[in-house]
Amino acid sequence: MKKEKKFLNLLKRYLVYKSKSMSKANYGAWEVNIDDFKKISDEEGKISFLINFAVLAPSSHNSQPWSFATGKDYVKIYKEETRRLPIGDANDRQLFISLGCAIENIITSADYFGYVTRVDYNCGNNCVAIIHFTPKIASTKSDHLIFSIPKRLVNRSKYQEKQVDQQFLDFIKNQEDQNLKISVITDKGLINKLADVALSATAESMANPTFRKELSHYVISNTSNKKFGMPGFGIGFPTPISYLAPLMLGMFNMSKMSKKQDEPLLKKFTPYVVVISTKEDEQGDWIAVGRAFQKISLTATSRGISFAVWAAPIQIGEHYKDLQKILSINFRPQMFFRMGYATQDMGGHSPRFTADEVIRHE
Repeated sequence: MKKEKKFLNLLKRYLVYKSKSMSKANYGAWEVNIDDFKKISDEEGKISFLINFAVLAPSSHNSQPWSFATGKDYVKIYKEETRRLPIGDANDRQLFISLGCAIENIITSADYFGYVTRVDYNCGNNCVAIIHFTPKIASTKSDHLIFSIPKRLVNRSKYQEKQVDQQFLDFIKNQEDQNLKISVITDKGLINKLADVALSATAESMANPTFRKELSHYVISNTSNKKFGMPGFGIGFPTPISYLAPLMLGMFNMSKMSKKQDEPLLKKFTPYVVVISTKEDEQGDWIAVGRAFQKISLTATSRGISFAVWAAPIQIGEHYKDLQKILSINFRPQMFFRMGYATQDMGGHSPRFTADEVIRHE
């Protein structure tokens, strides 16, 4: 039995490797070379180089709902209408959280390369923010968070019971302010209650044919050449099944089947659940959540800690109110994610548009 399991694991890794080699062009963004910055002489070119890190931010369904414009001392961040999720994210909450993550990646990389940043929001039309840059002394830290940006990835596997260190938990709590609160839940009883809410919200979303149809466009095969969407290996699908998954998701409600896998994942193999909440529920709050989450996820990556976002209890119906009751909070939950040390490699990154493909020329 052990030999069979070992063989299957090796086969799975081989198939993942083959899938990436067959569609390497859509994974090239992850191969950004930090040292290439030193080869750039003009200021706008240096600022444009930062977009290589912005595009590696997480986004709902890996939709990448952003575009950018650059100048000698600024970057403009735009909401990309063509990559919205009108069903699963009708009010654009997840979109603006994603933009917050991209903004944080730019600020993190700018700090390393030698820039002080200032962010102005609400710059008109689909422009969400302008980041202004002022030169400073570049960082020489070998543990700077810029090195975590190309390494960060979602891992939806089982997590060990191993505890994370208190210093990291303190770092998470230090991201709070008067408008943003972070709940780190370790009590098994509370985690089980939160899991029930997440499972119920997931079942409700999957019962909606329109939602499933939208989702099916973003679940892609392991060998797909698409530059957006979620490869099957990240969800645990071997390559043959990954070809069928989009069709199956669009046609059938498989929530009962997925619950058999998701329930033990949440209740038995999730040592930490983290919920980020805000006082208000507006665009600026969602961006702030994205920035806080990205700081946490990059720091987690630097420490070998994994995470996986579960959007359904935040987005679907009024399940967020159940989260409020369980956590005894008045703030509006905006992000729900699992956290811990992963038991296995799920296969790697998701595809990406390159910086050149998302930079506007104004």
